[in-house]
Amino acid sequence: MNLLLLWSSVLSHFLSAGPAPVRVTLTRVDKTAYVQARKGKVAAMPALTHPAVKRKGQIVITTTSGKRVFTDEISPDDETQQKTHEYLGFLPKTKEHLIQTTYWEGADYTLVESDGSKVKLISPPSYSPNQQHILTSSCGLVYEMMPNSVQVLTQKSGRPVLVWKIYPTQWEPAEAFWTSDSVAYLKQERFKFNENKEPTPYKPARFTYAKLLVH
Repeated sequence: MNLLLLWSSVLSHFLSAGPAPVRVTLTRVDKTAYVQARKGKVAAMPALTHPAVKRKGQIVITTTSGKRVFTDEISPDDETQQKTHEYLGFLPKTKEHLIQTTYWEGADYTLVESDGSKVKLISPPSYSPNQQHILTSSCGLVYEMMPNSVQVLTQKSGRPVLVWKIYPTQWEPAEAFWTSDSVAYLKQERFKFNENKEPTPYKPARFTYAKLLVH
């Protein structure tokens, strides 16, 4: 094989391989580092616009593949079956609508993409400054109606894709924030467990801290 054919083969391999997979690393830091990092905390949510509104219990979002409709479900006989929706806004850069759905116990969030696809989130999205990554966190050790989880999504081919998640069994995510396009920090509330293996908060509360790197 001559050099030209060899180079063409190597180039074709790298072009077809696509982007490298996203990795997430979680490492423990001390309180001093966490407090210092918190001074550089960036806003979790970019500026939103509101091109859609709720009318008569419905939110209608127009996408390239048709309308996406979110309809409240009100049950006068059984309020545990109720479901209501709130339109939180539109993110112009990523072209995503954000919907909050509230149930009898708990809530979740949905990003509606421009092509009509939907991405479920466990909490309001916390965007990295460049809006390439989304950090979500939910406390569920004590309140079991919600997942106890931290998750990272990243934009791929125009929509956010889940690339990392954990379900800790010893702590809840008390706080999570970005300090740069690829670095976030977590505050973790620790729990003890009684003889029935039920989580119980320490008094006073005990916390540990971690740095999350997306690379």
